[in-house]
Amino acid sequence: MEGHAWRIVCELLPASQTNDGRVKCDLRTVLMILLWSALNDRPRCWALRSETWRFRTRPEQFISEGQLSRRARQKIVQRALDRILVQLGTILDANISKPSSLAFADGSPVLVGGASTDPDAKSGRAVKGFGRGYKIHLVYGENGELHGHRITSLNANEGRQLKEMSAELPSHIKRIFADGSYDSGTVHRKLCDCSIRLVAPVKNGRVGRRQDPFRLASLKYLNSPRGKHHFKKRGAIERFFGALKSLTFGLQGLPSWVRRLHRVKRWITAKLIFFQANRLQRIAHKNAQ
Repeated sequence: MEGHAWRIVCELLPASQTNDGRVKCDLRTVLMILLWSALNDRPRCWALRSETWRFRTRPEQFISEGQLSRRARQKIVQRALDRILVQLGTILDANISKPSSLAFADGSPVLVGGASTDPDAKSGRAVKGFGRGYKIHLVYGENGELHGHRITSLNANEGRQLKEMSAELPSHIKRIFADGSYDSGTVHRKLCDCSIRLVAPVKNGRVGRRQDPFRLASLKYLNSPRGKHHFKKRGAIERFFGALKSLTFGLQGLPSWVRRLHRVKRWITAKLIFFQANRLQRIAHKNAQ
């Protein structure tokens, strides 16, 4: 299964760049090493050894650990990873005959140990209590589409991340269902500017007469039979997080060598890439039967 996902991802990597006939430390080489280490849950120094590559698709030339460290910190690397994730989403969307107008927003904590000295790992709410680490924020479609993602410290406001993602969401999304932590007048208004309605439980189950009309509309819709039926589908995003963390090459926590926000972003984005590639491979296999 890992081999199929790897081949799919390699087809989306940028082409190698040459200099006087010699392969240099180009973006493709850096991405392949970073993705290979994430796929196998190994540090980057492990992926720099040629004997660790089992498949034919491999870098044309290996680079030093210092070169990799310098290049990996460049913003173009994270942008390239995000671009690959978007490309996989576009391919998956093409396999869906009718995109759904419903989507779901939620966040999932990725914790570090209490003794960690990582300054970017902040304290915040985790599952049934508090923890320290990072958080994945997702907007997930009813049919399994990954519409948007953000990776932040654990104390980041979930509603603010949804507002930032709202401009990137496809036009066919008309309603986003979320939990009570997203209930805010500013979030409702921001999504409304993008022609999207937020449906989230309000505090204490009531809204005063002078409160935001969008929150009143959300409460009314959520109490309707149709709203209750749609809100139950929100479990799809919980199943997504569960599947992401249960694959053999999935996100099973942060290893000890992945610390600081820029490294965590690269690691989690790589895991999302392979999850989407695995899903694409399963769809292709199902259609071939």
